[in-house]
Amino acid sequence: MKLLARKAEENVQIQEELERVKARYAEWLKRNLDSMAQEKAIFGNWLTTRQQEAQNMKEAMDLCAKAEASEPAGNPLPGISMANARNKPA
Repeated sequence: MKLLARKAEENVQIQEELERVKARYAEWLKRNLDSMAQEKAIFGNWLTTRQQEAQNMKEAMDLCAKAEASEPAGNPLPGISMANARNKPA
């Protein structure tokens, strides 16, 4: 009968150790999942910012293209040509 009691006590100790190990791994897993969620949020914010910047740049380029298209044809500064400007020292 002592053998059965000893084995029963050993099983209780094994079960307690198993619960401690499970709790430790569950906490480790939770920390990793929390860290991943935080990194995803940071990346999402970064991506949104970059998309907004790209949109702002596109809008600025569109405005420049519209302004360029609405300018009268020819040289806007009479007497100055790009060829002359390139040949003259600054």
